[in-house]
Amino acid sequence: MKLQEIGCFIAGAGVCTVPFADSLLQLVELFALVGIGEALIWPTLRAIAIQEGHQYSQGSMMGIFDIAVILIGPLLAGSLMDMLVLRYVFYIISVDLILSTLVGTFLITRGK
Repeated sequence: MKLQEIGCFIAGAGVCTVPFADSLLQLVELFALVGIGEALIWPTLRAIAIQEGHQYSQGSMMGIFDIAVILIGPLLAGSLMDMLVLRYVFYIISVDLILSTLVGTFLITRGK
């Protein structure tokens, strides 16, 4: 298992446990855990976006990547929050992250 896959599972586990936090200290600890997981994920994601940018256009690719991260993700999470109870949003995001990791890993290793 690669470091970025471990980071996805760490972040997914941290996000999934947020609804169980009873204090501010527990939230800080959980989001520190999520931050460690994301620190393992982001360099790989940026490298993939840059690699794809060589084929199309690096500026366009990074712009699309940033729009997905900064705009689309929070809008989808907010829409889910409006439709469901807040705690379920954390579960859905966590499951999505872990399933995306498994599918992405399968597709990348199959491509090699």
